[in-house]
Amino acid sequence: MNVLVVTKAAWDDRIASGNTLSNFFTGWEDAHFYCLYSRDAMPNNKVCKDYYSISPISIFKYMFKSSRIGRRFVYNHSNGIVDEKNIEDKIIGTAKQNKSFFEILYHIAYSTNLWRNRSFKKFIDDCNPDIVFCFGQSDPLTYKTIQYIKHYTNAKVVSYYVDDIYRENISVFNYIKRQKNNNLKEIAKLSDLCYAISQRMCDEYTILYGKEFYLLHKGCDISEPKAVVNTPVKFVYAGNLFYHRDKILGVLANTIAKANEGGIKAHLDIYSGTPVSNEVYTKLNIEGSSSLHKARPFEEIKQIMKEADIVLHVESFDKAQMKVVRLSFSTKITDCMQSGSMMMAIGPDSIASIDYASRVPGCIVVNSIETLDETINSLLENKIQIIDNASKTNKYALENVELNQLRNRIHHEFESLIKEI
Repeated sequence: MNVLVVTKAAWDDRIASGNTLSNFFTGWEDAHFYCLYSRDAMPNNKVCKDYYSISPISIFKYMFKSSRIGRRFVYNHSNGIVDEKNIEDKIIGTAKQNKSFFEILYHIAYSTNLWRNRSFKKFIDDCNPDIVFCFGQSDPLTYKTIQYIKHYTNAKVVSYYVDDIYRENISVFNYIKRQKNNNLKEIAKLSDLCYAISQRMCDEYTILYGKEFYLLHKGCDISEPKAVVNTPVKFVYAGNLFYHRDKILGVLANTIAKANEGGIKAHLDIYSGTPVSNEVYTKLNIEGSSSLHKARPFEEIKQIMKEADIVLHVESFDKAQMKVVRLSFSTKITDCMQSGSMMMAIGPDSIASIDYASRVPGCIVVNSIETLDETINSLLENKIQIIDNASKTNKYALENVELNQLRNRIHHEFESLIKEI
């Protein structure tokens, strides 16, 4: 089985999208994976070796020498990767502060179709994909690649929708935002199988796109439940800081700092690859109470979360951000459940991931920032709660989100699609 993965970011286990891909596809011994993506950054995983990178920077750089656009390479995980800041990291950081301008440039780059050159076509031919797996994302690279593959190959397309980008753009009279929604619709239309990350999203998108969506979220390689609480109590957040999650973590860091005024009782460690401003960095680094760390390989993150006492999922109470993530089921939920540690979720219950967390036995859910102080103090004063809650969540995870069951299910569904060819 040849599987081509089309994604925006590099397939990197240290970030959510890459970690999700490895969660789904690790251990598929009868499959060969290829990856097409729109970044210069190197991958970091043990599943895929064959890559083709088409970054916006390369498109503009070689606009008048289009044959040089695109970089094909073989990546070997055992060789390790160079983990250093490059020009792309700086541009992405700037782009987040000037989103509209860079969004236009990004759209223009891929709309040129200069990147669909001989090298791109040869890569697709060499892949000879049976299945193409893509995220349901609105960027033109994904849509135009899927469109090309459906026209020139017999491959089946599987799309996976994780963020409610469509609702973010639905009422905006802006050409690029309208085009984004058209891309989302077309990807669904061209797909032979559509997945969505939460049941709410499945229900709404089945109506919105006029075709069936099936629930899919990460599986867990379940650890043993927590048996002893650290001193000080270890809080851990591992994930991106988008959608104002950094602000919620800043509030939590301050809450912990306040609890530590009479002596160090707890510490918050944040692991993220998201570029942050100096202001955000300062807010998330409070001496003795919180620390922001660089992204780590997922195997290391798993161990860090296993050694934690309380693992976190957070969402913003900001109305604009709530709309974006309203239907999403965060990959951090399953990362938390597999750790064996106690799980805490902070955010409004109108968001699908927070609603799901509230149904997980043992998970402490904070639906109002005003009650955060009380919740944290209660846990620090009665640590046996942490042990009891961790045990309840662990039992639920074993029964509902075990990893091998998930992988076997996806593999079977991919094989069934191939038989239709």
